[in-house]
Amino acid sequence: MKIQNRRHFFAVAARAMRQIRIDDVRRRKRAKRGGDRHEVELGSELPGREQDPSEMLAIHEILGKLECLDSRKAVIVMLRYYAGLTEEQTGDALGISRRTVQLEWRYAKAWLHRELSTGGTTVEGKPRP
Repeated sequence: MKIQNRRHFFAVAARAMRQIRIDDVRRRKRAKRGGDRHEVELGSELPGREQDPSEMLAIHEILGKLECLDSRKAVIVMLRYYAGLTEEQTGDALGISRRTVQLEWRYAKAWLHRELSTGGTTVEGKPRP
């Protein structure tokens, strides 16, 4: 894949970070602890790293819904949440104003929170607790 511009680079990077984090959460949920295995931390500086794996998977699933409804808001969430960019960096990456990022980030957070709190389903298809 050839990176077309700065916006494309950040969108690809945020999507990759999202997938890496979700794969890590899934792996940790599956893995049985113990034996002679040693866990290696990738770094606690990643945004949201300390979250509950079930919550991370629910956010991933709900973010997929947001992508269908409004792809730019979903990209803003990925850049802010998974890539850790500031509002200004996100605006620069997408070619939009900082104020637009603020408004759409606020809307996206509220939408995600509402979806999480209204009992969406987990990846396994079970109702959220």
